[in-house]
Amino acid sequence: MNDPALNRDDEIDLRGLLGVLRRQWRVILSTVAVVMLLSITYLFSVTPRFTAEALVSIEPNRQAMSDDIAQAMNSTSVSARVDGEIEVMRSDGLLLQLIRSQSLVTDAEFGVTFGRWDRFLAWLGIDVAMDNATPLSSLVERLRNAIEIRRRG
Repeated sequence: MNDPALNRDDEIDLRGLLGVLRRQWRVILSTVAVVMLLSITYLFSVTPRFTAEALVSIEPNRQAMSDDIAQAMNSTSVSARVDGEIEVMRSDGLLLQLIRSQSLVTDAEFGVTFGRWDRFLAWLGIDVAMDNATPLSSLVERLRNAIEIRRRG
């Protein structure tokens, strides 16, 4: 029942394992070095991206209203006012103010970028004709895609 050949298959030969590690140390060391070099290269080449989250509470200004108007104001009108404030936050005008105040035109993530064709034409020395509305509208669209404004509750 106790066959010695069966027991040998279940055992780990430490001397054989150490012999393989000793013979292949150059391969192991070079693999570790290549992986570390690629990791360091990746870390220094990737542009860091930062995220933030904010919760804005929009409430009707009850101090500016008389008591009669405040009592007459129902939840539907409050809801309509909040929806209006959300649409103002999503508007192009407010996004353009944000672009100007934060200098996002020169920002690496949102700034004006040229496509491969435009860069190729510029490399050839050909002036790339671009109207002013196109880069700004693409900047507004990139900013709109990066910002999520939604109503909670």
